[in-house]
Formats: sequence, C-alpha cells, structure tokens
Amino acid sequence: MSLRPSRTLLACVCALYLVAAASILMASFDWLAKIAVLLVLAPLLPRDLERIGDAARHQLHFGERLAVVGDDANWPVEWVRQLGGVLWIGWRDAGGSRRDLMLLADSFERSEDWHLCRLWARHRSAPGGVSA
Repeated sequence: MSLRPSRTLLACVCALYLVAAASILMASFDWLAKIAVLLVLAPLLPRDLERIGDAARHQLHFGERLAVVGDDANWPVEWVRQLGGVLWIGWRDAGGSRRDLMLLADSFERSEDWHLCRLWARHRSAPGGVSA
C-alpha cells in the first residue's frame, strides 16, 4: 500500500503551532521570555512537517504480518493504536531505533487500503486477536 503525506495532519499540526505561538504572545509574562520560548518552539515545526512528509517514503505490506517498507528494508509493525479516525503504528528500524507513523484516511492513495488497515487494527486489538 502506497502512502502519502496527510493534508489533514499537516493542517492540524500547523494550526496547533499557530495556537501555541498566539498563546505565548498573548501570555502575561516578559517579552524576553516570550521570545525565548518562541525560539525554542521554532525549530520543532519544520521537524514535524518533515516527519509528515516522510510518510510518502514508506509503504505498508500485508504478508504474514503488517510491515513497513522503505529504503530497501522491511520492518514488522510492533504495535498499533487506533485513536478514533487515526491509526498510529510503530516499529524498530535496522538500527533498533523506534519509529512511528500516524495515518489518517488521506494518508492512503486508495480508500480501500485505509479500510483494510482499520480492519486489521481492529482485529489485532480485539480480545484473542493476532499479533502484528
């Protein structure tokens, strides 16, 4: 299954940063402290936008287990959380680092793939369900 960056997630992250910046600017503390907090927050937005864009570098593959495929590697999904209309999957890459993806309906090129992933996640989280 091919993935693409979610426009919905992109809009939500941008809105969250905008609300945070507005809240900081309207707070009743010193301007120097406000600027310091905004400077700490500023590099986080490009990092988060890059992570959303990185979803297009990955694919999902259903074999014996659900796996994330990218950069000529294949990593089995270790955990999945279904949070309303969001799937959050996690795995460990070749170096042992934890990686994760937050997937929404518009993260998939085909709506059938989104429904298949949600069914898999629901089945996996059911009592007596199969492991990833």
